Amino acid sequence: MYPELKEIVEAIYNDDSITKDHLYGPIKSIYEIFQMQLTLDQRQQVSAWYDHNNNIEALCACDATKPPATYSDIRAINVDLEIALKEFFKSLFTDVINLKAVTSRIGE
Repeated sequence: MYPELKEIVEAIYNDDSITKDHLYGPIKSIYEIFQMQLTLDQRQQVSAWYDHNNNIEALCACDATKPPATYSDIRAINVDLEIALKEFFKSLFTDVINLKAVTSRIGE
C-alpha cells in the first residue's frame, strides 16, 4: 500500500550495521497485539482514533465529533498496545529519523 515506506522498513531491517530492529519488529508486535488481544470493537475504536489524530483540520478546529486519542485512552483498551505504541513513536523521532535509510530519502 505504501511502497516507499516498505522500502525504508526493508532497508533498515536488512542493514547489518544497525543493531536494533527499529521498524519491522515494532510494527509486527503492534500488529500482533491488534490481532490477538483486541476485539473487533476495540480495533475499530483505535482505527477511528487514528483517523481523528491525523485529521489536522479537525484538530485545529477543536471538532468535538473527532476528539484525538491520548495514550491513556489507548491504555484503557489495552496496556500492551499503549506501551508498544509509545515506544514505537518515541523511537521514530529519536532513532529512526537519523538512520541512513531515512535521511537518504528525506534529508536531514
